Amino acid sequence: MAWKIVKHLFLSLLAVFFVSACHVNNDIKEETKAQTASLNTIQLISRSLSKREINRNEAALYKTYAIFDREKLPEKYKSPVPQKDATLVIRQLKRDFDSLDEDTREKIRPYLFRKKGGK
Repeated sequence: MAWKIVKHLFLSLLAVFFVSACHVNNDIKEETKAQTASLNTIQLISRSLSKREINRNEAALYKTYAIFDREKLPEKYKSPVPQKDATLVIRQLKRDFDSLDEDTREKIRPYLFRKKGGK
């Protein structure tokens, strides 16, 4: 008899814990959505890089597309929040250019470095 009561109490506590954990998880998801909604495109890309969802080369390519060719940018990074100024991002891309892999450099070179003669 005592075993049944202990078992019932244990299962009840487990159920309460599970329901509480689900509520906390949902609250965190809602908070994350709200935070994401307030980020601009460059911030979304930087956040994905810091979470290791993308690598440095992808981040550089996406930042370049965010500034110069938004059509090529993956949908998940197309934020409605405006980027106020891209000057620092462009400087960073140029500074880090030589450390990127060859494929990434070839893709972003035309956006960052204009040919002499203005074209």
